[in-house]
Amino acid sequence: MPALSSLEILIVTLAAFCLLLTAVVVALAVRVARVSRLTSAIGNTGDGVLAATLTRELRAVSEQVGRVESGLAELRGPLQSCIRHVGVVRYDAFRDMGGHMSFSLALLDTRQSGVVLSILNGRDGSRGYAKAVQGGRSTSPLSEEEQEALAQALDLARTR
Repeated sequence: MPALSSLEILIVTLAAFCLLLTAVVVALAVRVARVSRLTSAIGNTGDGVLAATLTRELRAVSEQVGRVESGLAELRGPLQSCIRHVGVVRYDAFRDMGGHMSFSLALLDTRQSGVVLSILNGRDGSRGYAKAVQGGRSTSPLSEEEQEALAQALDLARTR
């Protein structure tokens, strides 16, 4: 199994953190619902000590929810620049090669910016090209295969 790149490790770590925060939010929501039920059951005739305890617990839950929301807001920024949309086209770049050994790969973030990579494999060697993409448009002319890979990635961007 190949080693994970630092970007992949970051993505996995952020995804795990998001799952953890989601679990905390769900647990807090359950707690708030329980406190709300108890508060409404007490009504106006309830015990002052119990009402004060419930009020303190409700404040603590509210503070925890605020911290969780703050943590989620901090994650949204880095997640915007993570690769979210991918398009791949395999093809024969040279007449003497078969098996679709060449490929163009589009890697885009949520802002539809990233790169289109092309690797052209031939009998005498391989060549690699990288072309920048910003806002769904390349800053360099694209081959037909590169345009197709970019279109695939943009299609994924539109469906999410």
